[in-house]
Amino acid sequence: MENKVKMMTFVLLLTIIIGCGIGLNSYRKQQVVSVSKIDKRIEKLTKENDALKLQKEQLEEEQSELINEAVDSSENSSSVKEENSPNQEELKKFITDYLEVMFTYGSNAERNKAVRPFASDKYFDFINQYNSDTPIQSTYIDSKIYEISEDGSRAVVRLTYSYGVVDVTPNKYEMLVSLSISKNSAGAYQIDSQENEVIQYQTQTKEW
Repeated sequence: MENKVKMMTFVLLLTIIIGCGIGLNSYRKQQVVSVSKIDKRIEKLTKENDALKLQKEQLEEEQSELINEAVDSSENSSSVKEENSPNQEELKKFITDYLEVMFTYGSNAERNKAVRPFASDKYFDFINQYNSDTPIQSTYIDSKIYEISEDGSRAVVRLTYSYGVVDVTPNKYEMLVSLSISKNSAGAYQIDSQENEVIQYQTQTKEW
């Protein structure tokens, strides 16, 4: 009977040991599987991270190229604008020279001949309608340029000059002169039109 009890105890212990061994082996296998899954997950995340880094670098490069293109475009626009912008001093001199010959003459025919280099063909045809040799006393005195448009196509000038017929003392006038300006095929300035607005007679005497 005692031997039988010992045998049963031995079998029970052996069963427990085998069970523990199987359980431990199963646990180890689970650990191996879990570590393998983690390694694969890490590898996948690493690849995704590398792809995102590459995408970010590409986007930054594209953004940099766009910024450079915008800067170049802005610089080119500024350069073109500067090239197309008129030389203010040159334009002012042209306007003053034109007004001097336009308002200093002894007859319309004399004036028209002097003005020809400054006028466009269309404008010259207009003023040349008045081409008489009747003596006139017209003298440019002074001018002040109030405004020149950014593109140089318009100018407003305050003009002082004297005007009268022969043997009569000329009166002094002030006018606002509006000029339309362009460039001819040779690149020289030319007057396309002129509008005058008399301000006052400076030599009038007031009676009180």
